[in-house]
Amino acid sequence: MVDLGKHPSSWFEVVRATAGKWANRAYVIKTHATTKVLDIEGGVANEGQRVFQYELHGGENQLWLILPAEANQNT
Repeated sequence: MVDLGKHPSSWFEVVRATAGKWANRAYVIKTHATTKVLDIEGGVANEGQRVFQYELHGGENQLWLILPAEANQNT
């Protein structure tokens, strides 16, 4: 059995995009074990859409925006 917390395929690195219209605003999330990055299936970010690892190709479906969480209005 593999301990997922210690297996290199579960280690990720967040790297700022440096080219294109999302340069310095979006990130690529890549694994340390391979050249794969997180990718959205079908290229469209709909709720419930599958996220998987895929070879880096530079498409927008491999870019991630990291934004602060909105304050909870009910607290």
